[in-house]
Amino acid sequence: MLTVTGTLDSVQAASPVNLVGTYVNGTAGVGATLTSSTMTALVVDGYAANVGDRILLTSQADATQNGVYTVANAGSASAAWVLARATDFNNSVAGQVKAGIFVFVINGTVNGNSSWLETAVGSGTLGAIIIGTDAIQFTESNAVLYTFLPGANVFVVQASMFGIGKGIVTSVGMSQATPSSTTVTYQITYNNPARTPAAVDSSLVFATLAAAWAYYQTVIS
Repeated sequence: MLTVTGTLDSVQAASPVNLVGTYVNGTAGVGATLTSSTMTALVVDGYAANVGDRILLTSQADATQNGVYTVANAGSASAAWVLARATDFNNSVAGQVKAGIFVFVINGTVNGNSSWLETAVGSGTLGAIIIGTDAIQFTESNAVLYTFLPGANVFVVQASMFGIGKGIVTSVGMSQATPSSTTVTYQITYNNPARTPAAVDSSLVFATLAAAWAYYQTVIS
């Protein structure tokens, strides 16, 4: 079973194609950069990138370059864009990059509203990726048809005896047995302070009260 070992902050976009540029690995990944070969503004999967945006690269011709980056320079007609490996994905903490890292993509024509799992096992300690040496492989978790990002207000069918609760998604978890067998849970903090925050199966979480009520009526005893 592939189990999420860490859920990263969401990225604004994920490139479905190779981004051509000069890669410098920094110090074993810390400070690594990818700089455009031409002077142009950075557009990733139809999304116009801004300085500070988090970007996921999944399709580099050299798979050692894949990973999560932060836009250091968005580029223009007179400047090349520059991406720097994100501090939570550059092994600034030993073993930081490894199989099971999970990330959500917010925007994009192709990859918007998708989720990706790092599946490659590296040659480092306990299978950690050695940046600049090992391939980094992100696989789209097609079965993870997640609906809510952290911060979303939701309605939760709690149980037949409790009815429907309102709360906020504080985090998302995932476990994956196969590409077609995935379990998604939302950590919910309820508006009612008497309710203890809890992990809830995604099938019980809804965007509207009407949708939650419709489902509740099918399970109430």
